[in-house]
Amino acid sequence: MSEWTRLGSVADFGETITLVELGRSKIAVARMQDELFAFDGLCPHLAGPMHRAELDGTVVTCPLHGWRFDVRDGGRELHDYRPLRVFEIRIEGDEVHVKL
Repeated sequence: MSEWTRLGSVADFGETITLVELGRSKIAVARMQDELFAFDGLCPHLAGPMHRAELDGTVVTCPLHGWRFDVRDGGRELHDYRPLRVFEIRIEGDEVHVKL
């Protein structure tokens, strides 16, 4: 069953990718203009640190081997093999929650 978990306040997330650790889960959060996106903090290829990924629009590039993913749906740029897991975000007031 999925549940909503608090990630932090809106002000905690700036123009860079932020890593939030929730127990064993590592969630990367990226801000694009006024929208936040949450995705797995580890690349599905070889567990590269996605909070250190390059961000270009809605595309993140893993720092280890260059795999590129769209943070809106997790799709890999070249094909859908091993997509990046993405999470639904909800903002209530100034608090950011993620659905795990």
